[in-house]
Amino acid sequence: MMTPKKFTEYLQENHISWDAEKAQKFDLFFEYLTDINQHLNLTRITERDAVYIKHFLDSITILSLPLSFKKKSVCDVGSGGGFPGIPLAIMEPSLHVTSVESTGKKVKFQMRLVDHLSLSNVDPLHARIETVQPETLFDYVTSRAVAQVSILVELTYRLLKPGGSMIFLKGPKLDEELNGSEEVLKRLQLEKSIYPIHIDEITRFILVLKKTHDVPLKPRVYGSIKKNPLW
Repeated sequence: MMTPKKFTEYLQENHISWDAEKAQKFDLFFEYLTDINQHLNLTRITERDAVYIKHFLDSITILSLPLSFKKKSVCDVGSGGGFPGIPLAIMEPSLHVTSVESTGKKVKFQMRLVDHLSLSNVDPLHARIETVQPETLFDYVTSRAVAQVSILVELTYRLLKPGGSMIFLKGPKLDEELNGSEEVLKRLQLEKSIYPIHIDEITRFILVLKKTHDVPLKPRVYGSIKKNPLW
């Protein structure tokens, strides 16, 4: 199968490594996703070019950031059908991804997909993020279309190594979210960077929040966080 032109153009423009083995894995990913999607509601996007642009490419735009992903660890929060974690794992085989999803059927899909793609660097995990207790803290936490910035920050802060970063894929209304999150970012001493991403005539943003200090933060469940935000 031919890889959509916009997909490969973005990779070339951003100097992201691409080869026949990766292309084959994405083809298998697309086929498996659209096949299983007939029985399990994973996505409303099923047309080939749209899946490649709106799911695959949207996920791997993270690799265009001025960050190193070689031999790093990622906790992907609320990963659903495996986005952005599994595309990142395909593109950077030395990256280890823990893919956290609370819906059991979606986790089973991910497990079968990982086996189907012969990926040894992805561990799907059936859990709510506030219950995850990693043996080793992560270099990065990623999230795509899961929750408001302030909620994501409190849920994932404890999972990061000092010096690590939260990487959140956000839509055009990021400014509105940040207006209600500045106090949280200040309180936790997070260093903020925003990167606009232009794909298919739509501007999206990648929000990067670096953990500069290890600020004590008492764990709370999602309901408490949503009802009584830190700010």
